[in-house]
This record gives sequence, structure tokens and C-alpha cells, in this order.
Amino acid sequence: MLRFVNESFLKVSNKELVHINIHISRNNLFFNKRIIRRVDNIIRVDIDRLSYYISGYRVNKLLSFVNFNKRIHTLRLEEMVTLTFTGISDNPNIVEEEERILKYWEDIDAFNLSNELSKNKKPYIFYDGPPFATGLPHYGHLLAGIIKDCVTRYFYQSNFYVERRFGWDCHGLPVEYEIEKENNINKREDILNMGIDVYNEKCRGIVLKYSKEWVATVQRIGRWIDFKNDYKTMDKSFMESVWWVFSELYKNNYIYKSFKVMPYSCKCNTPISNFELNLNYKDTPDPSIIISFILCSDFPKVKNVYNIQDDIQPLVQKYSVLYDCYMKSEKCDTSNEKHADEDIYSDHINVNKNNNKNNNSNNNNNNNTNCNDNNNINLNYNNNCYAQHCEVFAWTTTPWTLPSNLALCVNEHFIYLRVYHIESQRMFIFAECRLEWIMKELKWNVENIKIVNRFLGSELKELKYKPLFTNFYEKHNFKERAYKIIADDFVSDDAGTDWNGYFTNEVEELKDMYIKDADNVIKKKLKENNRLMSNNTIVHSYPFCWRSDTPLIYRAIPAWFVRVSNSTNKLVENNETTYWIPAHVKEKKFHNWIKDAKDWCISRNRYWGTPIPIWCDEKMETVICVESIKHLEELSGIKNINDLHRHYIDNIEIKNPKGDTYPKLKRIPEVFDCWFESGSMPYAKVHYPFSTETNDFHKIFPADFIAEGLDQTRGWFYTLLVISTLLFNKAPFKNLICNGLVLASDGKKMIAVRAENLKFQEKGVNEIVKSFILPYYHSFRFFSQEVTRYETTNKMQFLFNTDYIYKNDNIMDQWIFSSLQNDKYIIKYEFIELIEHMKDVILLGRNLREKRKTPNKKPLKSLTILHKNESFFKHFDRISNYIKEELNILNVEYSNDISCLNFSAIPNFKKLGVKLGYNIKNIQNKIKNMNAEDIKLFQQNKQIIIDNILLEQDDIIIQMNHNIQNDNTEAISNNYITILMDFTADQQLENMASAREICNHIQKIRKNLSLNQNSPVLMHIYIYDQTFKNHMLNENEYIKKCLRRNLNIIDLEKDVQNLTDKFFEEKITVNEKEVLVIFTNQ
Repeated sequence: MLRFVNESFLKVSNKELVHINIHISRNNLFFNKRIIRRVDNIIRVDIDRLSYYISGYRVNKLLSFVNFNKRIHTLRLEEMVTLTFTGISDNPNIVEEEERILKYWEDIDAFNLSNELSKNKKPYIFYDGPPFATGLPHYGHLLAGIIKDCVTRYFYQSNFYVERRFGWDCHGLPVEYEIEKENNINKREDILNMGIDVYNEKCRGIVLKYSKEWVATVQRIGRWIDFKNDYKTMDKSFMESVWWVFSELYKNNYIYKSFKVMPYSCKCNTPISNFELNLNYKDTPDPSIIISFILCSDFPKVKNVYNIQDDIQPLVQKYSVLYDCYMKSEKCDTSNEKHADEDIYSDHINVNKNNNKNNNSNNNNNNNTNCNDNNNINLNYNNNCYAQHCEVFAWTTTPWTLPSNLALCVNEHFIYLRVYHIESQRMFIFAECRLEWIMKELKWNVENIKIVNRFLGSELKELKYKPLFTNFYEKHNFKERAYKIIADDFVSDDAGTDWNGYFTNEVEELKDMYIKDADNVIKKKLKENNRLMSNNTIVHSYPFCWRSDTPLIYRAIPAWFVRVSNSTNKLVENNETTYWIPAHVKEKKFHNWIKDAKDWCISRNRYWGTPIPIWCDEKMETVICVESIKHLEELSGIKNINDLHRHYIDNIEIKNPKGDTYPKLKRIPEVFDCWFESGSMPYAKVHYPFSTETNDFHKIFPADFIAEGLDQTRGWFYTLLVISTLLFNKAPFKNLICNGLVLASDGKKMIAVRAENLKFQEKGVNEIVKSFILPYYHSFRFFSQEVTRYETTNKMQFLFNTDYIYKNDNIMDQWIFSSLQNDKYIIKYEFIELIEHMKDVILLGRNLREKRKTPNKKPLKSLTILHKNESFFKHFDRISNYIKEELNILNVEYSNDISCLNFSAIPNFKKLGVKLGYNIKNIQNKIKNMNAEDIKLFQQNKQIIIDNILLEQDDIIIQMNHNIQNDNTEAISNNYITILMDFTADQQLENMASAREICNHIQKIRKNLSLNQNSPVLMHIYIYDQTFKNHMLNENEYIKKCLRRNLNIIDLEKDVQNLTDKFFEEKITVNEKEVLVIFTNQ
């Protein structure tokens, strides 16, 4: 059986081959051509072949046929102009279309052709940050790449020449780590045994291997980028420019060598920089132990801290029984002539000589110190021998550091307590703010402890203590220089190894043991010596190596630094000249980072990287910084240096300028941090200053645009700015887009080094197609249908006229162009604001419908918008029809009568939290208690002063509430408007609802039949109930408006039988009434 589906194909229910005869009545021509194709029982007319045979004609009407047994069927053609759009599918195959476009671009060499066409135009400078070529592109790379492609395409299409060179970050830990995994390299000795030359060439090989994969993937996503003219950080020209950058910094005294405690990766055998440290913090379980250090020094005569305000502190109130005696003593005598420890605890500690000896032998057999005889120990402060009973608490999550401990650190501004524990008869010192935590950790009862002294941390400075381990006690004069308390502000109130992280021979009992494996051995030793007070586990944030994903340690190591801390003001100033999207990343995250920037460690104890061009003697008395290959050839006498990697230049020696009798200078073993290389890319990618003249360079510097992910705020963005500021005192870019991170379906960051390349759900991809791509496609399809309707109706070609578009007065079109900020269109900000108001009204209206459980297909009588200012409603008449249509409302009214509203104020905690911090607690209730007059003044002046604090418009949220009592009226407000919706039901609204339901049924039928707006069909309904039929006849105009075409309401049932060319009919039920729907051919 054959039946009509639409103007471009026929549908068959059997599998017979169908021939189509084409008859053109005007010229009496007859064709019998096989110009159809068969796909899944669909017989499709080949419109292209039709146009080949019949120029100027199209299939406009397809007839249903009476004789279904014949294989010959007739199609009638009408003369008309060639259509602008043909074959726009209802269900496009996005993937096929994408691949077709990519193939077309390849065939015409579109990217290179575009560059050739624009080469004489004004340049738009773009820098592409070099990714690590250690694997397939990650989703984060693809997102940033798409953003870059969008912006650079836009400027190319805006009459600019945009050079788009791809770059590769070929050096450093990412590449080396991959090689070490492949070759089972676990220690630096393995690399040395292999040979640096072999190791480096393996690194070079993996870079070239993955670059090919990158090309395929980047081209597949449709990004236009120049791979043939790419730059690589391992190229000799690039490395030479990096040498020049370093030499310029060296000449200007920005480079120095120092021995510092640095974050260190045991797996990668190298220190890392301070900003790399922040790239990979993770929540991880670690030991949480409290240990006690026995004081050897006499406990000093401290100035007890007391303030009347202490009585109301939460800590003091909660543990008042501990503070009670101490407070009473201080209130009575604050001169410190009398001391709390003289009398207050005499009932607890009144120990005679014999008892004291017993206690020392039984309870504190490990507390032997260098103090004097302690026969008459009591809590008399003037008896300095009591020092042996003072122990200082310390907390750590890294027990493996304790064998090499050389000092304790306190914060001199914190308040510390000296507390006596009655049961163990031991005296402990710790920060007051940790009192509650310590009591929980050690399971102390309040009755068992008493506070002896309350003093500042500065009182503890220079006190000596007994070392936990004696491995270093007699070495390097540590006995005299170390094992004492120092003070520094880095102490907060919260929470020696070899290159590979293994203990050396100096700690005999832990020799050759990995640091984390030694934790339990160390804790056992502490417990035996009665120094382990608590042993628990904590989950805390700890830095991991950003590449090997192993825990970092802090290790004292010599390294080379760029002096950044002296130039933070310049960094901030140059950053202010740049434009960022989003702005808050620049103003908050990046600004806060650079204003406190630390000196940058740029040396790595590695192999595959650009060698640092420093040649020196063994004692660093003679140092030469080499700035170029030519410079090195002149100094060494070696010609034709073709590679600058370590295995090519490490053996090159330079004659000592002091004379032949002095030893020759050798290169230091370190290589550059790969971030230093990527930060040098504006200069190195053009081989500046060797192959690019200064005048030419400044035509391409700084960049007009760069883009990368959020993690580059402490990576590439930072290194670019630092080097550019120190070299030229200017920002290296003008505009920057910083995209967010691509997260897996579980909300966690996908890490490329863990090969997490496919942790997403396909339904998310389908949702993107559904919510983003298809709306654009169907908007185009709708446009093409309207063009076809115009052309078939008017028998004339549609001509696209951009001038007319910009001149039209349609409010929605004006809003679109204003929102796009098209430079050919005068931006009308009032329309942007107006449409935002309209969107707010529609959202509020939908919320009210949802609240009343009233579907949008049911019309409502009226909606009233309330605002205090009448001027607010200017131009609202231009959007009222859109509000009516979206909310299915008959009337929209406006009013500035707000007598039915009352107002209240609440703090904007998000803003005030940043502004006031802890002090927000003192002001939030006063904001909530603002009266109507206060709120009115605040709304007028957009500011108010409360408790001498200036609060501005964004600091306070004004809420509106209504007092309407009408059951048929619902109201809702946001922070500036209120809408009232009338839900009163009447017959007219019921009729309109029924008419709309009929329209919905018909539209679904049309969709199921694959009919579009231009399909040549007629639609009819027959309503069996006469009263209902009369109501629908009254709503015929409303139905016509919904369907955008006529609907024939048949009067008599016999007329249904007289309809010809019927090809579809179906009974539906609307408002419990039967309705027959009939479709016929036109």
C-alpha cells in the first residue's frame, strides 16, 4: 500500500520495487526515470536528479492514488523558482554532517586558504599555550582548544590575519615520568646506569610519537591550527631563546642560588616550585600523633596573661573549672609578685623528698635531663629546678621527620598554657586554642588537670629541649646550635632523606627504609620512651607531586631561583592592564596569588630539559652565564653545536678567565623547570632575538588573546606574566579567557596522568545535542521552512538583506543584536534590560502555575506586574504579547500601587562574609531588624550605615512579601518586582483550554505523519457534541492562531463522508467529548 507522507518521499508497506512516472502537464512531457532510492522501505524522490531533468520545476504536490495494485503512479509538478533550501531533515545525523564538513575543509585546504586570503590584513596576535605531549588530548585540552578556535575564527572573519601556530611542551617531568613507567625506572641510579644520552633519546621519541595522535584528534574536533609550522620546546632554536631569557634575568640580578627547604618529589627526584606545590592538593589519611619534648632549660618567670574579657570567652566558659583557680589568683593579685603555682595547687602537689623520688622512678623514668638536683620539687615558681617536669606538646602527621628534628617552633603571638596533669604528675605546655582538642585526643578528664600559667609564646623562645633521637646530637655542633624553641608566624592554630626518599646511613635503625614505611617504627620508638602521647589517623589536605601523584616531602636542597618577591607590585600593576573572562579569576584568585608571590625555583635535578647555561668552578667563585650557542662556541672553542640537551653539552668545558692554571669551568647539572620554558614561548617560538628583529618582535608582542583552563592561573598565566614583567615590565597578553575544569560524571577532576579519559556518561553528550545543537538546528529549519513558504506563495526568490535586519523594529531582534554586541548595530542597553525583566516575569509566572498545579495549556484571565516606579514599565507594551504567549494569559496589566506589599531585609552573607569576616555575626541581627523607614532610605540611597559600617546595595537583600487574602489570586516576588496571577475559572477560559488541547492533538498527529508547515494537506475536525461544537466555533480564530493555518470544523456528520482524498483519520477525546480528526490531500 502506498500513502502520502511528505513532499520529498513516499512510504510503502510492502517490498515491491516502485517506478515513478513524472508527468508535467503544462508541456505534456512524460518521464519514466528511476530517480528514487530505497532506504528501510522508504521510497525517496531524488530531488537533485529531478532538477537535472526538469530545470525550474519542483515536486510541489503529491497525490494519493486509488489503484494501489499498479506499479505506475503519477506525480504532478508545478512550475516555480528554484528553492533556496531543500532537503532539510527533521532528524539530522549530526555525526555524518560533521564528517562531511571536515572532508570538505580538507579537500579545499580551507585553513591554509583562509590564511592566504588574509595575510595582508591587520594581524591579531594569538599565543597557543604548549600542552604536554605525553598522551592523547584530555577533555580539558579540547575545551580550551574549542574556545581558542571560536575566538580566532571570529577575528579572522572580522577582517584580521590570525596566525595560529600549535606548540608542544616537550620537556620536563611529564615526559620523563612516562619513560620511567615504560622502563621500570625507580631511582635516579637507574637513569645513570642507563646513560643520560639513552634516556634523553627515549624521551625525544615519545614526544614525536604522541604529537601525531594530537594532530588527528585536534583536526577531528574541527579546530583550525597550524601543525606544519608548529614550535617545540625541545627545538634548538627554542632552547637558545630560553638561554637568552635566563641570561637577561641573570644580568639584571634576578637570578640567585640558595640552599632552601623545598617541596620535593621523591619519585621524580627533584624539587618543585611553590606554584606547582598548589597544583595537586588531595585529602589523604595520615598518622596524627602528639609527642612531648622534655625541656632542659629552666622554665622562665613568665608574665601571666589575664584580661577581664577572658571571663566571657567560650573556651573559658566551657572549661571554667580549669580556669577558676587561675582567674581568682590573677584577679586578686595581677602584679605577678604572687604566682598561681605557689598556693593554688598545694593541695594537689605537696610532695616530700621520698615521694618525689618514688614518683621519678615509677612514673617518669624517661624524663632524665641536665637539670640540677630536684629533691624539693613543688609548684613554687621560684624553684627553677621544676623545669624537668615541663614537656612541650607538638603535633605532626609526618613521624618520619622526627629523627632529624632540630627545633620546635611556636607562634610568639599565641597564648600558651602550662598545665599540670594530676594523675601522671607531669607538667605540659601547649597553645591555649588547642586545649579542647588535646583533651579529646588524650582523653583527659577536667578533674585531672589544672592550669598553672597562661602566657604568650614569646616567653618560650630559646628554651632548650632533649632530642627525641640522638643520631645528630653530637654532629655539626648541633648539641649547642639546635634543639631549642624558636618563634615564627607561620605556626597556625589548626591543623633527612636521600634523593629517592629513603633514610641514609646516618639513621642506623631506619637505614634504606622509605620514609612513609618508617612511620610505624618511629612511633614504636617514641612509645617506648614515653614520648608518644596520642596515636591516631587524620584525613587532611596534603600536597602531592602534580605529575607522579605521590606525596611530596620538604627537603633542604640547593636550587636556582628567580627573584620574584621584590617585583610583586609590578606584577599587580601589569595584571591590571589585562582583561579577563571571567573577571573574578583575575581580581581574586590571580591577584591574590601574584601580590604575595614567592621567589620561583626554576632548577630541576633532572635530565630531559633545557640545561641551565651556567658554567662555573667547583667553589662557584667564577661563574659565567652563556646567552647563546654562538657565545658557547666562542668560550669553549667547539664549533657546530647542533643540540643543547644535556648529553650534548654537559662535557663541554670553558677556559677559566683567571688563567690556564685554574681549573676549567663546567656546566651545573640542573635543567630548567619546564614552566620556565613555556613562560618563555612568546620569545622562543620566534627565536627572538636571534631570528627576529626587535621592531618585528614588538609587532607580535604582547598577544591580543590567550586562553587556557583555571589551573593555569598558577601555571602558564603566572610564568608568562613573571618573565614578561621582569624583561619588559609589561603584560604578555591583553585579553584572556579562563575556562573551568572538565569534571567526570562523579564530579571529580579527570586527571590525564591517571588515564581518566573516558569517565563521563554518554547521556550527558546526548543532552548537549538535545539542549544546545538541536535548538540551533531547528531554529535554522524553522527559518528554512518560512523561506520556502514565502517562495512558494509569492513565486519569487528569497533574498537575504542584512541592512533590513538591522533596521527592523522587532523587539526580540533588537534584543538579540544588542546581546551579541554586533559592531554594525547600535547596542540598546534598555532593550537588554527590558528582555531580562520579561524573562523574570515569565519565570515567576511559571513558578506560580507550578505552585497551583495549573498546566500552561490552560489559559488564565490576567497577570498584574507591580513595581513602585511607574517609569519602570516604559516599553513594557512591546513585550506584553510575548508574556501573554509564554504564560498563556489573556491580559497583562501594570501597577505601581505596592500597598499590598511589605518589605524585610536580610544580610547578603556571600558579600558580607568576605567584607566583614567574623564580625558579620555582630551586625546580621541589626540588618534583619531594619524597619520600613530604614529599608525605604536604603532603597533610595543604595547604602546605609549600621554600627559605623557602610553597607552598600549588594550587601543587603530586600525581600518583598504580600498580604493578599484572595483565594483566586496568587502572588510571588523576586528582589525588585511582584506579579499577581488571577486563577479565577470561567467558561471562556475553559473553551480556550479545550481549543488548545485540540491543537496539541493535531500537532502531534502532524509530527507522527512527518508533515511540515508547507505540506499540501487540509485539516478537518468533526465534533459530535453540538454544544461543545458551538464553543469551538467561537474559538476558531484562537485555533487558527495556534496551528498557523485553517482548521475546518465540519458541521454535519454526512459531510465527513463526502470528503475526498482522505489519507488519515483518528478519534480523540477532549474534555470528555469525542472529536474526529481528518487529514486530506490539498
